[in-house]
Amino acid sequence: LKEDNTTLNDAVVIGYAAQQIKNIFVREGVTEAVIRLGDTVINMGKTRRLGIRNPFSKDPRYFAYLDLGEKSIVTLISNELQDTALTQRSDLASVTLIGSNAVQLSELCAAVIGYSSEETLALLDRTDIEAILVTKDEQVLTTSGLSQKQQIAA
Repeated sequence: LKEDNTTLNDAVVIGYAAQQIKNIFVREGVTEAVIRLGDTVINMGKTRRLGIRNPFSKDPRYFAYLDLGEKSIVTLISNELQDTALTQRSDLASVTLIGSNAVQLSELCAAVIGYSSEETLALLDRTDIEAILVTKDEQVLTTSGLSQKQQIAA
């Protein structure tokens, strides 16, 4: 195991922390902000263009952008996680989920990162959560509702 890699529990804790920061902001009357803790982003207020990190780049480069209003984005990149049987059997290089609650997105990211892209899309298409999946062979897949609701720009 690599000591510098994130565990799935770490990812969930980061989502929880980001959501708590948003709760504090709301309580204090903040109406516009971008809360970014690593690859967990919560947008408050006006629509902004937010980047989705390229899982194959060593630098924090974006391969796509989404215009989002009051939404959260959570990304998990499999090669940055501790190497487990789950991440080894999956064809996913990264999972990016878009929804309203960073805690829920973090938990779901941690759950689906070990599934196949087909299984993940089938599961998510039954929810109100949208996704951008990048497979280890560099295919970009999205949930069916994403193209209708969001504009993905490369």
